[in-house]
Amino acid sequence: MEDEFIRAYTLLINRLRENYGDIPVLCISPAIAQRQIVEYMERMRKELNDKKVYIAVLPEGLFNVTTDLGAVWHPNYKGQTKMATSLIPYISTITDWPLKPESFIKDREFIISKMAFCHFANYKFSVRRISIHCTE
Repeated sequence: MEDEFIRAYTLLINRLRENYGDIPVLCISPAIAQRQIVEYMERMRKELNDKKVYIAVLPEGLFNVTTDLGAVWHPNYKGQTKMATSLIPYISTITDWPLKPESFIKDREFIISKMAFCHFANYKFSVRRISIHCTE
């Protein structure tokens, strides 16, 4: 299973490079994922030897499981807002994006751009070039 995971993730990152060039790629794993999955991601990053591939593990307890998650344990609006808020400082660091309140919060809107996110869930992969707008 480890080799299959790494092959699939490597293919995913290669496709990102083909379509979006040399942008930072942030691979995100929820805290509830098995530690083994994060180890697979770390091995994949090492084998790729790509300095612009980053891994973030969302902190345990970030989501309220009764109100912040929707279908198949994926975050709903409230959960996505919490996730975006927790990732902004990390994204600021890897992109050299100045971290100022007016840079990412305006009328309760969170904006993250020029990033590709690899979201791991149930051994399937989804990729999005995103600009997250979380508004009520």
